[in-house]
Amino acid sequence: MLIFIQLIVGVLSNEKVITQQVALQMASLSLVGTDSSPAFLEFISLPHSTSRITIDRAVKWTFNEDIVLSISPLEFYTSAEKASFHSLRIQGNFYYKNQPQWMLWWQENYWQQPVDWSDNSISTCGGISMLGGYGKFAGGEVQKTFVELPQHSKVRIVANYHFIDGWGGETGFLRASIGRMDGMEYVWTEKYDYSKVKNGISVCGSRYPEGKLTSVIDVSFPHTKDTIKLGFGSTLDNDPLENSFGISNLQIYLI
Repeated sequence: MLIFIQLIVGVLSNEKVITQQVALQMASLSLVGTDSSPAFLEFISLPHSTSRITIDRAVKWTFNEDIVLSISPLEFYTSAEKASFHSLRIQGNFYYKNQPQWMLWWQENYWQQPVDWSDNSISTCGGISMLGGYGKFAGGEVQKTFVELPQHSKVRIVANYHFIDGWGGETGFLRASIGRMDGMEYVWTEKYDYSKVKNGISVCGSRYPEGKLTSVIDVSFPHTKDTIKLGFGSTLDNDPLENSFGISNLQIYLI
């Protein structure tokens, strides 16, 4: 990578200051510091604006002594009013204006068959790949235990819940192992009745229209353990060829 630095050089001539622009091209630049005196690269815009990049155990970018960006092996911090990243993958903590931000820890799209669910069946409905779906999941619950979660204080679960075919007021739900002795607790519920939908569209499955094909689950709760069990289910009691449910785009965020 080539680095271009433009220098402004002032020359005193006949009591006048003549400035010249000098372009400096470098293939690499090494800044070496010590424990007592870290290396830094400073940009000064007279009279009072100074931007400095300091390389120590962390890389810090300060503007007029305020930290704009700090990157260390365990933490990513920024106080910028606006921040845009084309690609950012972080395995430590991310802070914006001193507030920790959610980090995506796990994602499942079900384009291919997953593993470790109590039932790994997948299907498609209207072009959506999902866990379960038409003819697969009806009454009951499908569960999976996620292990080796890194240190965190809260969990956020985001997923799409799909109501397929002839629901008659039954309830879909999500449970998580956040109760006493890791007991399963309801963290999201929603009911659906296809008969209350006018001019519905049959997207997949049998003859019933999908008036509520997708509902977005987005719940968060305190959690500190390194394992969590999730269970998606419904109160349906018919054959899965009559009514069923599916899950797509499961995401688990930690903070």
